[in-house]
Amino acid sequence: MFSRVFLTWAACAALAKGGDFTVEVRNVRNDRGMVRALLFSKEEGFPDGQASAVARAEAKAGKGTLKLVFKNVVPGRHAVSVLHDENGDGKAGVNFIGIPTEGVGVSGRMGNTKPAFADCVIDVAEGGAVTVTMKYW
Repeated sequence: MFSRVFLTWAACAALAKGGDFTVEVRNVRNDRGMVRALLFSKEEGFPDGQASAVARAEAKAGKGTLKLVFKNVVPGRHAVSVLHDENGDGKAGVNFIGIPTEGVGVSGRMGNTKPAFADCVIDVAEGGAVTVTMKYW
């Protein structure tokens, strides 16, 4: 009996753990600072609420294309946001009218307004990937 319960618990734990998910970030304009990505499973906090993100990834910035990897992601519907944090302060810099002064990108279409979670939702699978193109104003 104990072994059956333990095996059931272990199987459930393995299912909940998930795997790696890669974000290919394109169009990074320079090698200053860090490129940081957040993964959200719900609208709350999207796109920049770090406390609401279910996973985080970052790498030293490099001009052109780089890859970030979210570890142990549970498959499902998620949205990705990316920031090129050039000044290293951990948040998106904005000018006096709220336009970002650092690069941003999302897993959906990046327009000229704050992106909506529903427009950025993608199906995330273990071992999967998404491409995000940075936008600079």
